[in-house]
Amino acid sequence: MNVLVVDVGGTSVKLSATGQETPRAFPSGRTLTPEEMVLKVGQTIGEWKYDVVSLGYPGPVVNGRPVEEPCNLAPGWVRFDYEQAFDCPVKLTNGLMRQIAPCVKTECSEAESALQHDSSTNVLIRHYRTRRGRT
Repeated sequence: MNVLVVDVGGTSVKLSATGQETPRAFPSGRTLTPEEMVLKVGQTIGEWKYDVVSLGYPGPVVNGRPVEEPCNLAPGWVRFDYEQAFDCPVKLTNGLMRQIAPCVKTECSEAESALQHDSSTNVLIRHYRTRRGRT
């Protein structure tokens, strides 16, 4: 299974995927809508193949859905249909990339334990550890 990781932030959207060595990014900001984000993701990743998307959202997420519009992006994120837009399953979390990054750099067993219950998160942890030379 190929996972596309999309980390939406207030200044940029960072992208990585299973099997890709070099992450990519594009600017975000107060005018970025979810529709535009999906379009720019497609343009930025080019020929990358993915089966599922893990999307880190810059705001509170409950039951896999954003519950508040982000203050640093354009409106429309709460009611947006991410799975329809990406045409695949989407796991939406509150800034997943920001949660995993400390675990990649250090032994962060508490954060890993909190994330281990989800199989798609396990794939992401393994992917980032492999890229950083950890197992």
